[in-house]
Amino acid sequence: MHFLKNLSWISLLQRLSDGMAVCVSFSIGYWYYVHYLGRTVPYGFAEYFLFGLLAAVFFIIVMQSARLYEREISLLNLVETRGLLWVWFIGSMVTFSVTFYIRPLDLSRLMVTSSLLVTFILLLVERAVFYKIHLSMHLRGFVRKRIIIYGAGAVGRQLLKRVMHSPALGLMPVGVLDDNSELRGNLLII
Repeated sequence: MHFLKNLSWISLLQRLSDGMAVCVSFSIGYWYYVHYLGRTVPYGFAEYFLFGLLAAVFFIIVMQSARLYEREISLLNLVETRGLLWVWFIGSMVTFSVTFYIRPLDLSRLMVTSSLLVTFILLLVERAVFYKIHLSMHLRGFVRKRIIIYGAGAVGRQLLKRVMHSPALGLMPVGVLDDNSELRGNLLII
């Protein structure tokens, strides 16, 4: 459990939110099957919720292995969404396989399938909310990674300008390095 030593409160909150999204989706799947469709099952909500809790733990482990809890942010959140789709596919296939081969509660395939579809939707919504929070924290100046730009020439100044005008990237230039000694101590105009 080496990941526990570098666990920040944001990362812990995201893991808890992911787990809650999976548990809530399994609750919605149970409600849909039993109350909306009017079908009967030989087990209660508590047993199905426990199965959803086990699925949530598995999803969190797969998300950890897919590196979805790193605090990097990509343009338009595309890399994270692609990773989430892959994790959902793997998690759904394993969860569905467990219900098919092991049959711990003789679960309805329709109920599990609806739960897994809702899981994907809730995880997408929850991740979009975290993305917006992360983005707003960058825009307000929190959680910025300090960087040094190498080169005070045209490309270095252009890069500095782009970084300064894009606070959503979460980068804060703290200096510019250049091997030209004539530029030492001068102010860069971008």
